[in-house]
Amino acid sequence: MENTSKVLAGLLAGFFAILFVIATVLAFALYNIERSAFDADFYKQALTEEKVYQRLPELTAQGWLSLPRDPIMAFWRFSGNFRRRSGVDLCSNFCHLSS
Repeated sequence: MENTSKVLAGLLAGFFAILFVIATVLAFALYNIERSAFDADFYKQALTEEKVYQRLPELTAQGWLSLPRDPIMAFWRFSGNFRRRSGVDLCSNFCHLSS
């Protein structure tokens, strides 16, 4: 019985030692990632190097041009897809308005 408890204690000690090493490595890695991920200067430098500020008008125009030309038709297309997927009939309250 004493031999079994020594083996079990050794296994548990080894398991927790390995767990401690893994947790320590993760803590150091996540700490370093956190330092750069939440640093505003890091993002400012990246945006400047990629010339995003100079391309911002072009990117905005592309975003606007990719919008649907007729927002009402886009809504009805979306609501039709939503209705088919969910079984909810969004048109039941408004379809009588068009006739």
